[in-house]
Amino acid sequence: MGEILLTDNRRLAYRDYGDPDGHPCLYTPGWPSSGLLGSLYGDTARAAGVRLLAVDKPGSGGSDPDPYASLPRFGADAVELVDQLGLDSLSVFGESGGGPYALAIAAAVPDRVRQVVLAASFGPDADPSEMNPMIGQLVTLARTDPEALQRQFAGLDHWLSVDPAQFEQGFLASLPPEVTAGLDTSVLVPATREALREEGRWAAQGFGLLVQPWGFELSTVDVPVRVWHGTADDSAPLSAARTVIDALPRCTAHILEGEGHSIGLVHREQILQKVLARQG
Repeated sequence: MGEILLTDNRRLAYRDYGDPDGHPCLYTPGWPSSGLLGSLYGDTARAAGVRLLAVDKPGSGGSDPDPYASLPRFGADAVELVDQLGLDSLSVFGESGGGPYALAIAAAVPDRVRQVVLAASFGPDADPSEMNPMIGQLVTLARTDPEALQRQFAGLDHWLSVDPAQFEQGFLASLPPEVTAGLDTSVLVPATREALREEGRWAAQGFGLLVQPWGFELSTVDVPVRVWHGTADDSAPLSAARTVIDALPRCTAHILEGEGHSIGLVHREQILQKVLARQG
């Protein structure tokens, strides 16, 4: 794990996967999860010639919380990261709840971002009635009762401490065996627990940022964006993704019939080859 010290003395941590000499790509994982989740893409990134820098969002993994967190503030944090790492040109890959964070990076430093790839990304106006009951309840609580949302995340952390195998098995059941072959899925539980620090306080804060106005206009993200989304995604509904697609000035959408929320892992080879190609 690497880390930088931000100008306000917070630490921002990241994990380095893939090809250390490859094209740099910041990866913002789903929520709640730390950058440890990037290890699921490590072998594919290495084969594609991509250096995958998986960022721990504020309050997760090795990154300090940001009491004043917002998506634009995270974008500014990422600018400091790419400055300190000396990255003049990079791509960004955002998955699920990491999608808005990826777009915030592109909005903050468009002159250096070659392209953004979004997989199963959240949209700002997601309708809970179109989601599976668990995610729909979290979205509703994020909008109406943040304290209850934190209790939900604290309960998730407790469950993971008691029965981690059930969580991992549930994830594996959602994917074909050929997709998970060779993946070290033992990282799923620790990656999630790393984002549930302090009884879910910062996980609740971060999730709330996804379902309220994002603080920047999508029309200002003037870089090529490739969206990968499945029609059967009941965690991040396609209707909300279409709002993002329609608002982005340079967007190409790959809408796959019958695909669900794990579209990033299912199509990781194609997605990372797109990152490597740096097509604009």
